[in-house]
Amino acid sequence: MNPVQAIAGVSVGRETEVETLYPSIAAGSLGRFIGQLMELPKGISSSLLRILCLSFLGLMLAPLSVLSYFLGKLTGKRHVITNRRVSPQRIIARKSIETNHDNDGVLIKDVAEIEIATRSGDAFFRTGDLILKDGTGRILMQIPGIPNPQRVQHLLQTLRSAQSLSAAALEQIELRQVAR
Repeated sequence: MNPVQAIAGVSVGRETEVETLYPSIAAGSLGRFIGQLMELPKGISSSLLRILCLSFLGLMLAPLSVLSYFLGKLTGKRHVITNRRVSPQRIIARKSIETNHDNDGVLIKDVAEIEIATRSGDAFFRTGDLILKDGTGRILMQIPGIPNPQRVQHLLQTLRSAQSLSAAALEQIELRQVAR
């Protein structure tokens, strides 16, 4: 069994925000289209020609990229990861952890599997969708267009492991107190 590293500022007794995930422009269909176009010069063998094509495409697609960015901020969701749950929230409306109810989001202890799905256009942005599943394989939540999804997958696995180890330790402490 791998040792689990403690996460600074996180305690067992209270819910603490660990990270907030903001989607990249690849989360929307316009952003994926831009990613697909930017992947086209990948097949050009000459490095100089490939760089020129990428630069030209980048300049041509810059207005669409800015539009996609602002549309994502206006209509998109961010996902707040705490030591207990993953909660979707609107990007514009800031809601604190204290106002979350127990039924908001997905409890990390309920997540049995964390998959990464990539679609066409994700490779350029280095993004992917995180799919959180329960023990039966049912999808609990899908988080689209997350930059560096492998890192977030590892974070969620670490939180889940730390949570189960903390619960086991607390159970042992309670058993010792009862035995006295």
